[in-house]
Amino acid sequence: MQMLGPRPSALDMLSILEIFGKSSVYAFPQDRRAHFFERKAVRSVTLMNDASDAGGHWVKVAIGLSDAVRRFAPQVVVTLGYHASYSMWLCILKLLYRRFSLIYMSDSKADDGKLYRAKEWLKRTIIRQFDGALVTGEKHRAYARSLGIPLARSRTGFDVVDVEYFSLMSEAARNSESDVRAKFGLPPRYFICVSRFLPRKNVDVVIEAYCRSGLHKLGQSLVLVGQGRCGDRLRQSRSSA
Repeated sequence: MQMLGPRPSALDMLSILEIFGKSSVYAFPQDRRAHFFERKAVRSVTLMNDASDAGGHWVKVAIGLSDAVRRFAPQVVVTLGYHASYSMWLCILKLLYRRFSLIYMSDSKADDGKLYRAKEWLKRTIIRQFDGALVTGEKHRAYARSLGIPLARSRTGFDVVDVEYFSLMSEAARNSESDVRAKFGLPPRYFICVSRFLPRKNVDVVIEAYCRSGLHKLGQSLVLVGQGRCGDRLRQSRSSA
């Protein structure tokens, strides 16, 4: 008689590989990231804990990824984006080892900006190396299909929100409303725009629409939350509005 032990859970079969411990895009402290890796709920490795993607290190990344693929021997690899250097190196490793399926995550869609024929051809050439896509919505699935991923091999669910976390934090904020308002200098009534301050996010259009609406005359303020290279320009436009 063969004795069978408990079946491994999904977490037991999951490994997480973080390339950089810091972000060049999000400069604010990543407290929840630190808590996640402290728990060690799954097998997790950070290749360069004190570096960010702004510093290069691509030779170290290639070596680290190659070692991780050999060590973890994955059946499926899910990577963020298809054009990042680490994603392209995973494409190479897949061609070399042919041991795993490769899926990319993306929130790109066709109407994000102007499309250039040569650039789209290059995207299709890269994406042919992937086996599937995890994307944000149906428009993103349609764009993935135009790049070579059939609908049968794409799924939505990439752009998710931790509802429990934000529910708890909002409840805590409501219980300390006066302190929170004082801390962040919040007006009595306001609209809020949460975005990265980048040209393609069109936050300046939000400011213009707010100014044209006349809501400021009714005591409704506009609060912008975010960061990015357009931050100074947006603050100037807000001051001159």
